[in-house]
Amino acid sequence: FAAPDWELVQAGPEPGGAAVLARLDFGADPARLALFPFPHVLEVAVRLVGLRLEVATTVMAGDEGPVPVAFGWHPYLSPPGAPRAEWEISFPPVRRLAVDDRQIPSGEEEPAPVTTGPIGNTTFDDGYAGVQPGAACSVSDGVRRITVEMTDGYPYAQIYAPGDVDVVCFEPMTAPANALVSGAGLRLVEPGGSLSATFAISVERL
Repeated sequence: FAAPDWELVQAGPEPGGAAVLARLDFGADPARLALFPFPHVLEVAVRLVGLRLEVATTVMAGDEGPVPVAFGWHPYLSPPGAPRAEWEISFPPVRRLAVDDRQIPSGEEEPAPVTTGPIGNTTFDDGYAGVQPGAACSVSDGVRRITVEMTDGYPYAQIYAPGDVDVVCFEPMTAPANALVSGAGLRLVEPGGSLSATFAISVERL
């Protein structure tokens, strides 16, 4: 959203909350096309209802050709009610993406069982496949639970929890890292078509 040419399409209250819709014509900027030569329009719709924030992202291809889709979001969560080591995390069964010595996915996958419990000193910087629609990842400090729901369109995720910063990040992703090079998990939006993906963040008091 740092680009100055985002267009605010609409913004205002809704029953129980508020909503905003923004649009970016990616193909209108030659500098951007020099980096990613696939004209498209990007729309982001954000709705807040109660303690639930929903973010829907839509890529609309132009008529020039198909657009490869590989994007994600990076919600950093830091519940303040307890030290990091006492945070309880939870994420569903998925498949961990093996990486090479450059941290690039190698193409191999390994089972990752359901994870539930205190994070302790454990760190994460791992990619996962097999994320099902509606899959939920959460972190709790004993006072509140923050949940990231991969509502639809995000079959991959990255979980990031470094040891030197008190954050955990459940990142919804449309494709694994390096997909624009490897082609693994990469989807194409055909000319005139569109692809949407939605995730949500909710807060529950315990």
